[in-house]
Parts: sequence; C-alpha cells; structure tokens
Amino acid sequence: MREIFIDDRRQFIDRHFDHEVEKLRSVTANHFPIGRLIDPMKVGYVEVTNGKEFFILRISRSSIADPVSYQMISRQMMLWEATKEGREDESQR
Repeated sequence: MREIFIDDRRQFIDRHFDHEVEKLRSVTANHFPIGRLIDPMKVGYVEVTNGKEFFILRISRSSIADPVSYQMISRQMMLWEATKEGREDESQR
C-alpha cells in the first residue's frame, strides 16, 4: 500500500467546530520521532507552545489509510512511550 498525501484541514475543522481552536507553533528543534523516518506509521512527538504554555503533541495514525492524528500528552507519557518503543525494538533483534 502507498501513502496518499491529502489536505485534512477540512476534516480537522469539522471535528473541532464546536470548541475554540488555538494556534500552536513548534518549538524549534524539539521533534522526537520514534521509529524509522521513512515509516508512515511511526509515532512522533513535537513540543509546541501557544505563547503561554508548552505542550507535547503525539503524532500518529491507526492505519496507513487514516489521516495523521494529534493528541496532547504529558512529557512523562512521551518518555514512557519512547522507552517502551526502545525496549520493543531491542527484543525484536
């Protein structure tokens, strides 16, 4: 199967129409990909800010046919998931 790039902004707006959406910007150089960079199913983390607070966004998809989803998580959860992923990689060797 091949990844098809689409603009999922309309889907995002439809999903979040009933609440306020805040603009976030990436904190430079704080990207934490987990897995191979060419893997479209990899999980990634990005540190972002709204200008007042800092957040970690978990970027993932449940299937290659699904759009990428974003979820705010704690830094502790990101570290736990990254550690868990590393342990799974080592056990597969």
